[in-house]
Amino acid sequence: SETGHLIQMEGGLPTPESWQRIQAFCEQHGLDAIFSLDYYQADTRFTLKKTRIFERDIIRDHVSIKGHELTLETLIENGWKIYDPFQEVVLDEFNFEDQIVSSATGITPLRAYLGIGALQDSLVIKSKGSGNAYGSRLEPFERTVYRSYYTKGSAGMIAAHEKIIDEDWEGAIALWKEELSSEKNKLQAMSCHNLAVVYEYLEKLDEARIWATRAHEYSPSKKSQSYINELDLRITQNQEVAEQLSFLGR
Repeated sequence: SETGHLIQMEGGLPTPESWQRIQAFCEQHGLDAIFSLDYYQADTRFTLKKTRIFERDIIRDHVSIKGHELTLETLIENGWKIYDPFQEVVLDEFNFEDQIVSSATGITPLRAYLGIGALQDSLVIKSKGSGNAYGSRLEPFERTVYRSYYTKGSAGMIAAHEKIIDEDWEGAIALWKEELSSEKNKLQAMSCHNLAVVYEYLEKLDEARIWATRAHEYSPSKKSQSYINELDLRITQNQEVAEQLSFLGR
């Protein structure tokens, strides 16, 4: 590959000249880092033993005759790394191991070998799979999260729902906050939950968690606790992304 000519290793890391070449390559193609196959090894061992096989004779009957059984065991090992030339660090690495076992029988060892098929095709398929599996962890993806909110319970809740339909987020927020003066804990919990949902939609996760917690305090339930846990997970994931981008310096 083109990156294979860029990287020369010394003590397990690219040489200073390689870091410069990787950086130039990244700047040329607008890349933040390089995802590269670091090493690849395939070792095949075989076992051959005599056995009995069945073949059709001249009158098309199955008869047992002497034959050979050939088994090929191939161990595949490869490693992938992500190089950041701007920080001159290896950001991540992944080592993959797999095994392919193929066997076939034939009158002669050669016939048995021909019966196994194309080992090379199997190696390519397995190797592509390892690269795709690692690469898929790095590929950004979008996920749609569905949340429900309360639309009935009072005139204010109904009016806030109309505001949401018109995408008047601030208007809906103001109406839900007015409902917090209600003496009914259930209506207060519903309003707090709705506030949490709209703040989450606006990507204000810390604010969303505050209101989700208040909703749980007014009306504790497994559902409200589960929502708090989901918000905690999103907040943690965002913090991890921010730290990673900060580490990259971009």
